[in-house]
Amino acid sequence: MFENPKEKIFKMSIKRILCLTLCFALLLCCSACKNVDTFTSSDCINTSSIKDNTSSTESTLTIDKLEKEYGFSSIKDVKYYCVKNVPESDAIYTITQIINNHDNNVCDYTFDVLCENKDVKIDDKTITIPYSYLQKNNSIELTVIHYLSNITYNFTLKLENEWTLLFEDNFDGTELNTEVWNVWDEKRDWRYSYSKDNMLLDSQGNLVNRMSVLKEPVAATGETRTTGTITTKDKFETTYGYFEIRMKPHQAAGLMGAFWLMCGDMGDKDAADDGTAVNGCEIDIVETFYHTKNPSHTIHWDGYTHTKSQGFNNQGRDDIFDGNFHTFAFLWTPEEYVFFIDNEITARTNEIDICNQPGYILISSHFNSNAGELPIGVGEHTDMIVDYVKVYKNKNY
Repeated sequence: MFENPKEKIFKMSIKRILCLTLCFALLLCCSACKNVDTFTSSDCINTSSIKDNTSSTESTLTIDKLEKEYGFSSIKDVKYYCVKNVPESDAIYTITQIINNHDNNVCDYTFDVLCENKDVKIDDKTITIPYSYLQKNNSIELTVIHYLSNITYNFTLKLENEWTLLFEDNFDGTELNTEVWNVWDEKRDWRYSYSKDNMLLDSQGNLVNRMSVLKEPVAATGETRTTGTITTKDKFETTYGYFEIRMKPHQAAGLMGAFWLMCGDMGDKDAADDGTAVNGCEIDIVETFYHTKNPSHTIHWDGYTHTKSQGFNNQGRDDIFDGNFHTFAFLWTPEEYVFFIDNEITARTNEIDICNQPGYILISSHFNSNAGELPIGVGEHTDMIVDYVKVYKNKNY
């Protein structure tokens, strides 16, 4: 059967209208999509285009948007400071500056610090790195993120943990190792004297620093009060490093125990009175005073004729006089002095010139008229017990 020509023309017209309608709808859809893309690239932040650093219109618009909103479009550098990095301990670093592409510091509170290692603890801008990680690595990868714009910057934090054990005495055996220690004997001080009998080993891995009130005077000195001191003078001396002692302090007033260093020309009669500690100083890593519960740290310089000093007190530290062992340590670098009690920083300074001359170790106890009334009577004694002394050297200084 043949189709009517009029009907054929009508059907073709309908098809044309439908095709034109469909094409117009498609055109509107494409135009809408294009408008959406344009809006996204110009008004929303697209970090991928920034990272690619392309020269496309989309990238330029994004960078312009970031520059307008935040004053920068990328991070150039992250600076950090070592709060603590000592042997056999977690390390602590803190972010000090985040520098953008215009050499300006970015507000710290707009940034977060991230690390893929879940054992690393991050508290605001402070980063604590576990000792187990430090044993195997000399650096760690971190990321800072500007959370307002989502701009990120990856950087490598270098760890200054290259320590070498330079000196160690665990006081094993029954006799003090005189190859590394000198023992003061028959030397007089303020109404007391030093005796080699007051520095002994207890055969349990400890050094006993004894202070005694005798029934009879010492024949050589006439004193009835004796104590002990050992030093590494001319046997072990070093410049810079980490010095640590583990001990039980005296639990008696009227005296003090000490762990200290004598450096450069400090002990010389002709020590320079030049207002600087560069050529020599005495560094009292710790002096323990039971009557005030005050373990103190002090630095003296300019010799003992014109002595100048800087001291740091830690009053109210009853905890170190509890009869248990505690650690007292000192970090000496070309830039600063840092003091520790039980692995916590108790003082640090770079206000005075840093000594660059070698020093030797002293362990001693002293009767002190400013330390309260002496509670021990005739025939009695009090002991400071030392578990070990260690000195570490860092290859960076």
